[in-house]
Amino acid sequence: MKAEVFKRYWKVYKIFFKNSVSYISQFKAESFIRIFLNIAWILSLFLTIEIIFGQTQKLGGWQKPEVYILMLFWLIADEVWGFFVGANLANLSQLVRTGEMDFHLIKPVSPLFVISTKFIQIRSLPRFLTEIILLIVVIKKFNIAITFFSAINATFLLIGSMFILYAFEILVNSLSFWLIKIDALEDLYGTFFQFGKFPMEVFPKTVRIIFLSAIPIAFIAYVPAAAMLGKWPWYGTIYVFAFAAFSLFCAFKFWNFALKRYSSASS
Repeated sequence: MKAEVFKRYWKVYKIFFKNSVSYISQFKAESFIRIFLNIAWILSLFLTIEIIFGQTQKLGGWQKPEVYILMLFWLIADEVWGFFVGANLANLSQLVRTGEMDFHLIKPVSPLFVISTKFIQIRSLPRFLTEIILLIVVIKKFNIAITFFSAINATFLLIGSMFILYAFEILVNSLSFWLIKIDALEDLYGTFFQFGKFPMEVFPKTVRIIFLSAIPIAFIAYVPAAAMLGKWPWYGTIYVFAFAAFSLFCAFKFWNFALKRYSSASS
């Protein structure tokens, strides 16, 4: 039975993937322009790092090569998120407002799955590969000592951070069933997301605690980057996955509760 369910979800996901590829292929010129703009944006972020370290030797105890690693993890996390989930969940508010949620409720798979994966950001893949190459270049250029274990640990922590971010997005966007329009909350979260590219040590202790719990910004890039650089304790890894499991449990419970608040447009 479980195998049949998995096959059904996999079949739906493959359809979404093909549709996304088909959509992107219609706008090849725009795709190349976006890749170019992304490279320009990365260079601007690197320039910011150079400007900051032109005035100081360390930033919250992090040296320039380490901040480069952190920045790249922040970019990589953004691409991973964009590829698998992207802005899909942010469309929930519109689905509720227009009544299009009705169509998702009658599909043979979970409406949350459909809403979360309907459009796959194919453009994130080449950007992701570019940023991985840049990460390797930075590690080689600055002779940063990276062990195999720390690299694997950082990879798993990055995956764990995606689950935490997904849970947080579910919790926030589920408020659409009550508030209908939550653009202001999305904008606020987008603002907080920008803090993820800085070492947590630059923030007051209270803010660091908030970013490692209520508003899980620190998990996105800081935690995996710190783990790769040997700045994250072993018990912190246990905390990340325990927090991810707890967050997903709460998010799914809240989603099911919120879904009951939805009034069909046809009713």
